[in-house]
Amino acid sequence: MTTATPATPATPATPATPASSDVPGGVRLDGVPEPIVIRQLYLGCLSQASYLVGDASTGRAVVVDPRRDVDEIISAADADGLTVEMVIETHFHADFLSGHLELAERTGAVIVYGAAAADRVEFPIQAMSD
Repeated sequence: MTTATPATPATPATPATPASSDVPGGVRLDGVPEPIVIRQLYLGCLSQASYLVGDASTGRAVVVDPRRDVDEIISAADADGLTVEMVIETHFHADFLSGHLELAERTGAVIVYGAAAADRVEFPIQAMSD
């Protein structure tokens, strides 16, 4: 007869670096080919991730699902020599406040939603589809 050994509870891994919510300007993702820049700006208290995605060779960038505090996003873009041209919302964010309106106002960026959002918002957007 074989007896089973009780499973040992898993020990959570300790991150090698602090959570990106603890890092001003977010965390620049490693392993991305130059000249592409991707920064994750994570807000732990809301479990919300925003992304700055840019091309260092042209200085052009987009922000995906911007957090409400846009100062950190703008600072991160400035630090990488990027100009935010588009603010892309992946969906309506009823679960937290988005910084899309303020970010667009401060940078001159266009707000982009999927085509289903056309005529459903009270601010100018560029509707996109596949």
